[in-house]
Amino acid sequence: MIRRMNLRNRLLASALLAASVWTIATAATAAPREVEGAIVDDEPRLLARLLVDPLAENAWRVGIELVPDEGWHVYWRNPGDTGLPPEITWTFAGEIEGAIAWPTPEAFVEEDIDLISYGYERPVLLATLARTEAGARTIHARVDALVCAHICLPGSFEVEAPFDPAPDPAVRQRFDEEAMEVPREAAAGGVAVSLAAPIEQDGDTPRATLVVDPCGDATGACPVKSPVGDDPAFYPYATPELTWVASAPRPHATRAGAIVIDLEGLWLGKARPAEMTLSGVVPLRHANGDSRSIRFATPPVVADAAAFEEAAPAAAPVSWIVAAFYAWIGGLILNLMPCVLPVLAIKLASLASLAHSHRSEHLRHAAAYTAGITASMLALAGVVVGLRAAGSAVGWGFQLQEPVFLVAIAALLVAFAMNLFGAFEIVVDTGGLSTVGSHAAGARRSFFDGLLAVALATPCSAPFLGTAVGFAFASPAPVIVSIFIAIGLGLATPFLLAAVFPGWAKRMPRSGAWMGDLRVVLGFALLLTVVWLLWILGRVAGSEAIVGSLVLLIVVAAVAWWLGVLQKRGRAIPAAVFAVALAGVAALGVVALDLAPRDPGEEKSVAIPSALPFEAAAVRTSLDAGRPVFVYFTADWCITCKVNERGVLADARVGEELARLGYDVYRADWTRRDDTIRGALAKLGKAGVPVYAVYAPGAPDAPRVLPELLTLDTLLEALREVAGEGSEAASIAAARTD
Repeated sequence: MIRRMNLRNRLLASALLAASVWTIATAATAAPREVEGAIVDDEPRLLARLLVDPLAENAWRVGIELVPDEGWHVYWRNPGDTGLPPEITWTFAGEIEGAIAWPTPEAFVEEDIDLISYGYERPVLLATLARTEAGARTIHARVDALVCAHICLPGSFEVEAPFDPAPDPAVRQRFDEEAMEVPREAAAGGVAVSLAAPIEQDGDTPRATLVVDPCGDATGACPVKSPVGDDPAFYPYATPELTWVASAPRPHATRAGAIVIDLEGLWLGKARPAEMTLSGVVPLRHANGDSRSIRFATPPVVADAAAFEEAAPAAAPVSWIVAAFYAWIGGLILNLMPCVLPVLAIKLASLASLAHSHRSEHLRHAAAYTAGITASMLALAGVVVGLRAAGSAVGWGFQLQEPVFLVAIAALLVAFAMNLFGAFEIVVDTGGLSTVGSHAAGARRSFFDGLLAVALATPCSAPFLGTAVGFAFASPAPVIVSIFIAIGLGLATPFLLAAVFPGWAKRMPRSGAWMGDLRVVLGFALLLTVVWLLWILGRVAGSEAIVGSLVLLIVVAAVAWWLGVLQKRGRAIPAAVFAVALAGVAALGVVALDLAPRDPGEEKSVAIPSALPFEAAAVRTSLDAGRPVFVYFTADWCITCKVNERGVLADARVGEELARLGYDVYRADWTRRDDTIRGALAKLGKAGVPVYAVYAPGAPDAPRVLPELLTLDTLLEALREVAGEGSEAASIAAARTD
């Protein structure tokens, strides 16, 4: 019996010893309450600390306090354009109740590259509630966070703390202090938040205007202060589909203490929800300095819209003037583009024929030419405004994506060419032109030349023109009209100057037999333009459309020739008869042809063989993987695009540099209508092609946009600089992958 007891005691002692060893080993490997990490230059840049505060039986406040080094910061739940939010994984006997209570962040604005992020330079406590099971002793947390200054460092921390029922006054005070920094619901805080109007979709850019009244309908002095200045006053909650970017707040004109914030939405993926939401935080402060920030989700539309209209600021006149000047310069340069060259040559010939006529004739033709250009520009502006009002979105040169327009303009050019070949003459009142010559064109012809110049100018996006048109397409209807008129005046300027200063025109050679030969040359120039239009038609509607269109153009030429035969036999056929007959034939042909846009079914030769078809999601994937991206927007009908591609992009040195620097290349072909590409252009502030954008991984929403007229040195320099800027961003992306 005694021996049995000794054996039992030995077994018990062994068990106690094993338990002691396990306890000691566990204690030796248990995670501490706080850990330093993100080390650079042998210095930790971030500390993570686990805090626990008892509330009631089995109910606790738990939180991770992140303490960045001086000059460093961590990120909020929506990090903004760069960064990553902290992630916390809890392990304990129980469950977390509720989400993290994120304190109000601050905004970090990189003005040089137009990036904004949200986070904390101060120690921040990310707290939540925990409910434990009976007997729970400890809580363990794994924390992954990114801390940034001039570089970004990832840090992973393992921290652990006991569930101690005795409260620590210092820990409790820390939880209470941070709770004051957590935004409260707008209604609970007595703050009135409303929208000036329903959220609107402007092309691919949702827009909203927020009105924040910090004291709502309260009477007397308001102790809550709204932020007014250059810093953003709205921190958006991002969804997987959409986030928002806020302008600097401005004071409301009629509500003392209230602010107005203009917002632009940014789509984060292809998915587009049926109903757009708007939620986030507005940072407010009490007069004593305490935080009174509020949070809200999709506020109601403001009731007194008329009062808000008074608060809306007047459009900055300088911006409009600059855009109009760019538009005029762009229109002026359009005269030098290959697509306008045939019409310009025709007008130069007409100047030669008018060189020695009365000055009033010069002005008459210049006025008619300008009127034709202006009428065309007004028509284009009207179409753009009408399509936008109907919920559609367009870009510069959009009509060249329509097969019907291509065939119609080709028929018009064939008719003009037949006139230049002498098949028929436009009969006008020549009483005032008797001294000009038998082949002089009347003012009506100058008007139609103006119409034609605009029709052929839109494929060209001259320097300055892309900026002006992009500004116009994102502006109200009156601004759209004014910008289009400025482009037209620029296009008409050379002919206007020649009319105002007749000395210039008199330097032109005198009219004579040579002008008949010149007319034939110009006619063939117009037919070359027709060839170009038919090539575009094949790209848009397929090769079968070209065959049918050629038959139609031959019929148009035959009708023009037949009318000319009747005219030469002595029958007076007015210009209106020619116009109606030729337009009728062209209209019947367009109706009969199958001109539905379709894939041409043939592979195009591209300037950069490694280029992939453009997709916004693919570009984002490349950037997330830490690779810089080059996107070039082009179209078969864009002459400037083709010049740049053959002269610059196809250069072997470009391909070598793209491969050496690790670029992913995407080709956005806008030959046919594509709303995805049009939306991407709109985000870049452009309305037409060509556009060249270079993206760094760390700045996916702030690409470098290159000039429309590209040079090899400009492109190579941009590729190298952006790749260098992207090295820091690549480390962020690598951290995200880890």
